[in-house]
Amino acid sequence: MPRVRVREFRAPLFRPPSVPASARRRPFRAMPACALAALALAIVPPLAAQPASNGGEAAPAVVVRPLSQVVVRQRSDAPAGVASLNEARIAAEIPAAVLEIPARPGATLSRGAVVVRLDPRDYEIAVQRAQAGVEAAQARLRLAETQLARSRQLATQNFISSEALNQRETELDVVRADLRVQQAALEGARRNLAKTVLRAPFRAIVVARNASVGELAQPGTPLVTLLDADRVEVVATVQVAEAPTLRGAADVEFVTREARHPVALARLSPAIDRDSRTVEARFAFTDGRAPVGAEGRVVWTNPRAFLPPELAVRRGDQIGVFVVDGDVARFVPLPDAQEGRPAPIDLAPTTRIAVEGHRALRTGQKVTVATPAPGAR
Repeated sequence: MPRVRVREFRAPLFRPPSVPASARRRPFRAMPACALAALALAIVPPLAAQPASNGGEAAPAVVVRPLSQVVVRQRSDAPAGVASLNEARIAAEIPAAVLEIPARPGATLSRGAVVVRLDPRDYEIAVQRAQAGVEAAQARLRLAETQLARSRQLATQNFISSEALNQRETELDVVRADLRVQQAALEGARRNLAKTVLRAPFRAIVVARNASVGELAQPGTPLVTLLDADRVEVVATVQVAEAPTLRGAADVEFVTREARHPVALARLSPAIDRDSRTVEARFAFTDGRAPVGAEGRVVWTNPRAFLPPELAVRRGDQIGVFVVDGDVARFVPLPDAQEGRPAPIDLAPTTRIAVEGHRALRTGQKVTVATPAPGAR
């Protein structure tokens, strides 16, 4: 059997193509300069195409409106009632029996109307006694004047001494003083008599009768209670935080179930109630008025402008609003802002406020002002 010779197969070794020695020593010297520039631009993006403030992003579109078009005016209110400036408890000034009480509860009396009559008889007698005292003093005065005139005639004839003349003159002075005392007593008696008739000091509403006919009235005893029907005010209890907004407030009204009455702030008390933390505010009616004792609420428009809560955004630990100056957004903090509530804002009415697209803005970011959709607010 013939022998078969098996030969081992060996694959040829791969050898790279030969490169000139000059190229191996300096591989990039032969590469053109334009190729190097193209390679650099391909590796590093062009910086000139990136906006400095937006980090390479396109300027976001926002819708802006003047502050005057987006602010809201808050209405505040406080419980209030109509009160009279004068509540008089008509009392007796002299002791006497109650003779008559013409005033009836609920009635309206004109100024000077009779409210109570007291028994005047004792005081009429006192007036007569004082009148008699005056008449007696006048008689003594006439006598003293006559005696003095006679004494002066006798003194000219040296029939009486100068001492006797001086005595007559002194007697006349004493009688004149006594006459003045009697006249004052008469005036006092007449005043006491006048006090038996008690009159309304103003146009009044009779609130209550505090005495009855036949009772003995003592000085200081209230007989009738009256309210001033003309001088009335609205008295409201206002929270301390809202009290400053009353100054310069617009559209102030006293509102009851029956009607609305325009009022104006008259006085704001500086004293704070320690328990309720409220202050008292008094208002005057400007057109018509509600009856005394009416209950309701004082309603007014806060003079400060408020930003709607949907336009406020939080950045860090601050709540504020984005305004647009030219094409740059700027974050303005609102110190008194609270989450979900209208925030007081004190910016110029023409300030441009970002109302759409403001949620993702950053302060200093460039923006594109877009035109709002038709009918959008």
